Amino acid sequence: MAVEELDNGGTDHDPREDRGDEPVREAEADVHKAEAELKQAEGDLELAEAELKAAEEHRHHEPLVEFEDVNSTETTEFHAAWGTKLTAAWDEAAKRLGEPRQPTDRLQTPEGKDLMPYLELTLRELEERKIVTALKFQIVGPTGGA
Repeated sequence: MAVEELDNGGTDHDPREDRGDEPVREAEADVHKAEAELKQAEGDLELAEAELKAAEEHRHHEPLVEFEDVNSTETTEFHAAWGTKLTAAWDEAAKRLGEPRQPTDRLQTPEGKDLMPYLELTLRELEERKIVTALKFQIVGPTGGA
C-alpha cells in the first residue's frame, strides 16, 4: 500500500482538516446544547419533586374525615381542607359512596348528635366550637317500613 504524500507548501498542516472542522464544531455545539438542556431538565425535575413533596406534606396536615352511610353500612374516608364546610364534605362523601343526598337524609355524629344546624360551619369551626369530638359523621336516611 502506497503512502500518499501531500504537497502542503512545507507546512505540517493538512488542508483536509479544514473541511472536517465545521461538522465537528456543529457536533460540539449540539453536545453543549444537549448538556445545557439536560441540566435544565434536571433542575425542573428537582423543582417538581420538591413541589410534590410539599403538596404531600400539606395534604397530611389536612384532616381525615370519615362518613358512614348507616343504611348501606358503607364508609368512606378522605382528606379535606380545614376550611371545607360540612355540607361540602357531605357532598363529597355522598359522591364517593355513590349515594346521592336525599332531602330526607340527616347528618349526625356516631353518638347520635344532630349536625343539621351546623352544615354551613367549616371543619375547623366544628372542632374549635367543640360541636364534634372527631371528624366522623353518619348519614342517616329514612328506613323502610312495612
